[in-house]
Amino acid sequence: MLVKIFITLTNYKATKGTYKNCRLFYIFQQLNHYFTIIHKNEVIIMELITQFEEAVAGSKTLSQKPANEILLQLYSLYKQSTQGDVSAEAPSNPFDFVAKAKYNAWQEQKGKSKETAMQGYINLVATLKA
Repeated sequence: MLVKIFITLTNYKATKGTYKNCRLFYIFQQLNHYFTIIHKNEVIIMELITQFEEAVAGSKTLSQKPANEILLQLYSLYKQSTQGDVSAEAPSNPFDFVAKAKYNAWQEQKGKSKETAMQGYINLVATLKA
């Protein structure tokens, strides 16, 4: 709908030479502003995704294996970044300590946005590489 109005106003400008006399001029300005904001946000998110993918690749080539707590942080931030909040039930096997630790680490990230989790993952990998 908004794109249709935008195109209509753009066509109006092309045929009439100006759209300042159009009653929808204010709407056109607002749409232009919102489209600019949306475009900037898309660019920022795409850059973040690229950095995240590079960090994921970089995490596999670390010179030393990180401690278990750091590995759990990496795991939980990765899961939060790619899947969002944990939706599965907790592991039922009381002796599966690894699965429980992973579940609990991911559960701690609950409520964090995917973008925030991605940035956290990027920062953590950068710290580990330094």
